[in-house]
Amino acid sequence: MNAYLTVSDARKSFGAFAALDGIALDIVEGEFICFLGPSGCGKTTLLRCIAGLESIDAGRIVQAGVDITQLPPSVRDFGIVFQSYALFPNLSIYDNIAYGLVAQGQSRSVIAERVAELVALVGLRGQEAKYPAQLSGGQQQRVALARALAPMPGLLLLDEPLSALDAKVRTHLRRELRDVHRKVGLTTIMVTHDREEALTLADRIAVMNAGRIEQIGAPSEIYNEPATPFVADFIAAMNLYEGERAGEGRIRCGSVELGASRALPASPGKLLCGFKPEDASLAMDAPDGENVVSGQVADIENIGSLMRVYLATPLGATDVRVDLPFAGAKTIPKLGEQISIRIPPDKILLYGAA
Repeated sequence: MNAYLTVSDARKSFGAFAALDGIALDIVEGEFICFLGPSGCGKTTLLRCIAGLESIDAGRIVQAGVDITQLPPSVRDFGIVFQSYALFPNLSIYDNIAYGLVAQGQSRSVIAERVAELVALVGLRGQEAKYPAQLSGGQQQRVALARALAPMPGLLLLDEPLSALDAKVRTHLRRELRDVHRKVGLTTIMVTHDREEALTLADRIAVMNAGRIEQIGAPSEIYNEPATPFVADFIAAMNLYEGERAGEGRIRCGSVELGASRALPASPGKLLCGFKPEDASLAMDAPDGENVVSGQVADIENIGSLMRVYLATPLGATDVRVDLPFAGAKTIPKLGEQISIRIPPDKILLYGAA
């Protein structure tokens, strides 16, 4: 399938700081892709360079077969939604949505039809005469989305559009945003630091770190097969411990030897051994079994339907995090208690320590 948007070896520096360090990716038409990563990783800079709000120092950006690298934002084919909404406070909701259509010189009848279609799409029918200050944050964000969609752009850019909203509204709008994308089918790029948001919305996720894409793939691939320790830790709060080879399919972390199903990294030297908090389970019945590790409960956090247990173990200096369900739990660990956990060999991820 041909790429709709191609970024080739994009580089951008601010003084001595390399914000983008050789970014390369292809996005197909109709795809929803998330740029995911911590603050300062380059994800917003990359979005702004695609929009033309920043210029790249080197590289190339091609959209629908047109080289847009040097084009100003005004002639690029995109709609954008900012974290701050950026609505015009002196314009009604109708006029905010219609703004781009008026700039295009569309007739009143075309504008009225398009605005009616969009207010229905984002669930704001009957609110057209109101002003932004009269709406909630979630409603304002829907207006911003409708305004971006109004001129029917080829590309929709979303710059952390939900981060200013409270958790309940954010979850609701996430579903609405996914529904809008399914109905409209517009090629969409969203910047977010929220891994749950990316896993829920994206067809593919590009995990960024220090101006580079560390891994790009489907949400299930990123979550289940993280390519680097950074991706593993960012996407799933991974337990990571330094280890060494202890024979075929065996590793030693601290004073504990573990069996691992995956092939050991080809690189020589130390390894990093990782497993997700949800992949370990209590092993009260077999404290000396394969891949069973004992330790003392150092802390417990209640996370909704889960309890996160922090366990001091011989694996290393950092406490092991174990997520256990409350529902159906026969045993509830207590602070200071000595317990055992089992780590399935096929759930252990292995990386070269470098």
